[in-house]
Amino acid sequence: MKAGSVSKISVLFGSLAALALTSVTAHAVETITAWDLQTTTGAVKILGDAAARFEKANPGFKAEQSHIQNDAYKTKLKIAFGANQPPCVFSSWGGGPLREYVKAGQVVDLTPYLDKDPAFKERFAPAGFSSVTFDGKIYGIPAENTIIAENGTVVDLRDGVAKVVGQLDLGFVYVDGSTVGEITDADLKDRRILGEEGFISVIVVVDSATGRIITGPEVHARGFAEDDSVFDSVKPKIVAALTEAAQSGVRDTHALSQVVRRTIGRWVNQQLRRRPMIVPLVIEA
Repeated sequence: MKAGSVSKISVLFGSLAALALTSVTAHAVETITAWDLQTTTGAVKILGDAAARFEKANPGFKAEQSHIQNDAYKTKLKIAFGANQPPCVFSSWGGGPLREYVKAGQVVDLTPYLDKDPAFKERFAPAGFSSVTFDGKIYGIPAENTIIAENGTVVDLRDGVAKVVGQLDLGFVYVDGSTVGEITDADLKDRRILGEEGFISVIVVVDSATGRIITGPEVHARGFAEDDSVFDSVKPKIVAALTEAAQSGVRDTHALSQVVRRTIGRWVNQQLRRRPMIVPLVIEA
């Protein structure tokens, strides 16, 4: 394939998702065959219009397009390459399958052509070339007007061209209900635990002077398939742990709450294989 043809093909099909150009010479120079996965009416029209513009700007060249369903595309492409009759231009996901075609010498190295036209190359985000770059050489053109951007990427929209021009160091902004603000990693961890492991609250009323249990413990659980009665067997363990702590002179409600947390947490982990959020409440009377 002539260098001039490669350059024109690149410009024409820059609007397709990740394209690669084959180096097979079996096709007539005047006809450029192109395969893609776009089968919807809108997408087919866009590609058809692009081909028409190309043919108008490049007399003597004809773009012959084939729009193939996704399920059949990989198989048909593999057969075409195996028969040494691949299309001139084809959509590719990059990675392993494309690498095999590159190793076989069936795909054109586009690096020299892109180096000759840096302005065209800069229209694409550098990350867009990563899946079609092997051994430092580029074998595909990313989708035209598509930007692969991360949080904080600065995109300049000018004269109908989108271009990445910078990167800002930004954090995430969360919309929490009706408020917008900062949510910490601890908040996200709590929500994950609530969603995946469930919630248990334990309420105990103790005598402030002696530490003796007056009421409770009452155990309430959410997010468990089991009925609350399953926790009846752990209540004596909580009573025993609090009694032992009181006999040791512990009167601080926070310390007693931690005793409750450890006791029921260990039991739930062993019996139910869960690590729920546990909120113990020890009240003095």
